[in-house]
Amino acid sequence: MKHFTLIQRFALFLLFCLVLSKPAAQAQGPSIDPSFIPSYAYRPASVQQAAQQTDGKYLLLSDAVRAGGSSATGLLRLLADGSSPDLAFQTNVSSLQGTCRLFSLLPNGQILLVSDAALTLGSVTRQRLLRLNTDGTPDAGFNAGSGAGFSNFYSVAAQPDGKVLVAGDFTTFNGSAAGRLVRLNTDGSLDAAFQTALGTGFSMQTAAIAVQTDGKIVVTGAFSSINGTARQAIVRLLPTGAIDTSFTPAVPSGGSLLDVAVQPDGKLLVATYNPMPGWPALTRLNANGTLDTSFQNGTNFTNLSGLISPAIQVQPDGKILVLSIVSRTYNGTAIGKLVRLLPNGGLDPAFANTSAVPANSQLNTMQLLPNGKVLVALLSPTRFAPAGSAATGIALLNTDGSRDPAFVPLVQAPASVNALVQQPDGKYVVGGNFTEIGGVAAGYVARLNTDGTLDAGFTAAARASDVVTALALQPDGKVLVGGTFDQLAGGVRQSLGRLLPNGALDTGFAPVFVPTVFGQSNVELLAVQNDGRVLVKGTLTEASAPLNIFSQLLCLNGVTGQRDTSFPVTYQADALLVQPDGNLVIGGSNNISGSRYPILRLLPSGTLDPSFTQTAVPTNSLNFATQLARDAAGRLYASGSFTSFGGLPMGEVVRLLPNGTPDPGFAAGAVSTRIQTLAVQPNGRVLVGGQVGTQNANGTLRLLSNGAFDLSYNGATGPNTTVNSLLVQADGAIMAAGSFTTVSGISYNGLVRLLDANVLSVSNQKLAARTQAWPVPAHGRLNLALDAASRPQRVELLDALGRVVLTQVVSQPELTLDTSPLRAGAYLLRVHYAGGTTTRRVMLE
Repeated sequence: MKHFTLIQRFALFLLFCLVLSKPAAQAQGPSIDPSFIPSYAYRPASVQQAAQQTDGKYLLLSDAVRAGGSSATGLLRLLADGSSPDLAFQTNVSSLQGTCRLFSLLPNGQILLVSDAALTLGSVTRQRLLRLNTDGTPDAGFNAGSGAGFSNFYSVAAQPDGKVLVAGDFTTFNGSAAGRLVRLNTDGSLDAAFQTALGTGFSMQTAAIAVQTDGKIVVTGAFSSINGTARQAIVRLLPTGAIDTSFTPAVPSGGSLLDVAVQPDGKLLVATYNPMPGWPALTRLNANGTLDTSFQNGTNFTNLSGLISPAIQVQPDGKILVLSIVSRTYNGTAIGKLVRLLPNGGLDPAFANTSAVPANSQLNTMQLLPNGKVLVALLSPTRFAPAGSAATGIALLNTDGSRDPAFVPLVQAPASVNALVQQPDGKYVVGGNFTEIGGVAAGYVARLNTDGTLDAGFTAAARASDVVTALALQPDGKVLVGGTFDQLAGGVRQSLGRLLPNGALDTGFAPVFVPTVFGQSNVELLAVQNDGRVLVKGTLTEASAPLNIFSQLLCLNGVTGQRDTSFPVTYQADALLVQPDGNLVIGGSNNISGSRYPILRLLPSGTLDPSFTQTAVPTNSLNFATQLARDAAGRLYASGSFTSFGGLPMGEVVRLLPNGTPDPGFAAGAVSTRIQTLAVQPNGRVLVGGQVGTQNANGTLRLLSNGAFDLSYNGATGPNTTVNSLLVQADGAIMAAGSFTTVSGISYNGLVRLLDANVLSVSNQKLAARTQAWPVPAHGRLNLALDAASRPQRVELLDALGRVVLTQVVSQPELTLDTSPLRAGAYLLRVHYAGGTTTRRVMLE
């Protein structure tokens, strides 16, 4: 019986081997490396809309997946303390299907959700408008029918009686004619009397609605008439829906208005996205519609739009809160995205008009609360944080515009890892938009151990104040960090700084870049030359008189960080590669002597390399290179948008011979126009990362050495979407970083290590054949005969989960492993040679 069992097990082992030897064309990989512990990365969620309910709870619409450490959906509610999620509400809305674009709080505590398509919750499906009960369950008693099809809803306003007004660009609603404004009864049906009074409705789209205390309704938009009566951009309706003829504003012909707010005295504040001649962006009208000439309006005050909530809100004391998308000055005074005006239109000096919402933030909505505080929601919250606190997409402002430090909700979304480098000791340094990684708070840059666990000391020391987009390692172990930050490792650094090996700031490396009012500074590319000088490209302002603003490739002194003025400031670079010989390859689109070149090679001094064939492309075409890679033979790979390249057919990836000549032996065809990174494996195959593939785009794909798609590589088993950085390790493992959220259907945020076949070079495959292991299966002892000429260094056994369960340093080419403590089963034997690593499967009895 025992003999029969051994035969059965040996048969199973043979079957196991046959499974492993299936043809490569069946696309078996890549697979997740289970020995690498996932370091889930999270960032502050982008909050599209936030509002406080009458019971003090906060309702949010965002891209969050976590709130207060608990799972959450895009629609979530926080308790009145601002930090604890309303778990009962989360449970009730967790199955919501469809995309909610905005919500409206109704007078009775219910919530009206607005979508551009269908919304389903539980057994209730509604087109465009779904009403929830106060606990988040669907209200089946509200049904607006087929709604307005694919036309847009721009504004929703609830009346005190529970009826709802909807404005947009629709001309029908639930099968009935509706001229861009409807009023719905409390059950969702059309208010027929109101629609009759409107007649044919508005000639063009309606944008915003304000309901006065007397029940009259003010509507703004891009219309020129209503029901045949001339009214430009603004009209006031009686509660019945008829035009209020006592209100006759004189808006210039062709003008449009977006937002409107009613003051306590009945006057109206109206805003437009772009000022019209004789009509400023913010204007006040008297109750009869005439201009209030006592109201002053600041110059350079433009692009006023709340997108979801009104851009104007009036305090009980007559002061005015105004949201601006673009404005940076008001009558010459620097301002942020939220300002408060005095009742006469001047800036309120008692409010933090510059810092309440900084100019480099993007404010989505604001809500004036009964206690005078202001609730704000931000799309890009990375810089929006009180001192010593994590960034957040929702905040409370005190009456003076300062942040309420006690209100810092932890609302998080999956982060993007933008940059990835590996140190000689095997550790990884990563940068991105994350504020938490591996379960620990971080500041956009972190270091991971070889198994994926967090190097907490380095990470705590190296904190940046904003997103990290580029990293580069120096031979001495120092790390260059670039991004949009203004602080790094506790010191002031504008977009570029250098860390010591322990994560502390290198104070001797101090570039003289400064903030600019013309836009947020950033670093996009970083590289270190062989002589130690630093190459950087971004949008950077150099402290000088006058200020120098650079978007070209710059060279900095490798010790001090000061600009090396001997390096020409003439090249535009979207990609950068330093060759082993010190020459520099740049990708982009550079005009030289009237010709356009997507790829150039420079000598270390920055002058053109005369030995490199520069290939010109038509100047009237979109030919540019955005990513570069180099193989062991010195050939260059470039991705970008190529309509033609040196006579080669169109494709998004091209290969150049070491002298720059286009290689006709490589024809990649149409890969993707959203390539973010390239990496060449030891066997010459090319990994492509981004959002790639012609159908069902994934994060990665692989090309054969001739450019054809590698059918043995199944991108669907890797990251589900964008990969920003790829790193091929010496052992063949693939590190992938990006904005993906799953790998092979398993939750992974931003970073994963992959294993795959067809990675090692041909010489290593031959080496594998010279690595012998017996008996098969092994009984307590596994004998090895290694290739002595290839200098074996150590051997390891890995279990089915990828964990190293046995390791032994090699002192002679023939050795025996004691496997008696290990359980029976299949294992992976990994042999580390001086020139690479080889693996094979073994079976233990």
